[in-house]
Amino acid sequence: MSDTSDTSDAAPGGDPRATEEVLAARAALADAVDAALRAAGLPVLREEFGDSGVQVWVDAKADALGGVYARWKISAEMNQAVIACVRERRMDDPLIRRRGEVGAAMNEAVLRVLVASGFGADHFADDFVSPCVRLTAGPPR
Repeated sequence: MSDTSDTSDAAPGGDPRATEEVLAARAALADAVDAALRAAGLPVLREEFGDSGVQVWVDAKADALGGVYARWKISAEMNQAVIACVRERRMDDPLIRRRGEVGAAMNEAVLRVLVASGFGADHFADDFVSPCVRLTAGPPR
């Protein structure tokens, strides 16, 4: 079994960073994900900030959370409206539920597009990562 960590550099948060070889493979997988989603007509974001669309990113950690992920990012308008609901303590506002349902529906669509394109992927969420799609394998060559 090969070591996937590089202790000379740390990922954000101070966690051990994956080796350059592992990071290069993840970057190639992220590029393939980007291409498949764009081919399906979906807008793709490779940075955290930007318009709505599918956000694709590489987590540089060497642990089990490291890898390639994708998630639907709602519009800035919807996000600001939800933030206003929370600030005003309107937790029963239907917009909050709709935001969650839209995110879940779009993440499901992203998952289906990627699986149809030959990728290994599954739904993922934990205490540190909000619901998203985790890529487990690229399409067969």
